[in-house]
Amino acid sequence: MSLVISMSFFISLLIFSRFSMKRIERKMVQEGLALPRWDGWGGYRVFYYAFAIVWHYKAKRMPLINAEATRRVATKTDQYLALWTVVSGIGFLLCGVIFEIFRTQ
Repeated sequence: MSLVISMSFFISLLIFSRFSMKRIERKMVQEGLALPRWDGWGGYRVFYYAFAIVWHYKAKRMPLINAEATRRVATKTDQYLALWTVVSGIGFLLCGVIFEIFRTQ
């Protein structure tokens, strides 16, 4: 089960970063907004974009990206991919914690 969750998480990261994040950043450039380049290629930004799209109320507390613009240009498909990324990421972390708890016994 953890292998399925892990593969789902890594596939969702790849798809979200290649399709949604690339399109969102292209639209932000067209609007004249500055892109965050604090992490190079886009490692941690993937999670920030996904969280900004999924959780509306926390978007205002994200100073490292323009969360309002991210939510504005995100399509329905981007929202589904972001939700998949967040849910599978949480599942991935939970599998790791459960594995670590039961590994020592």
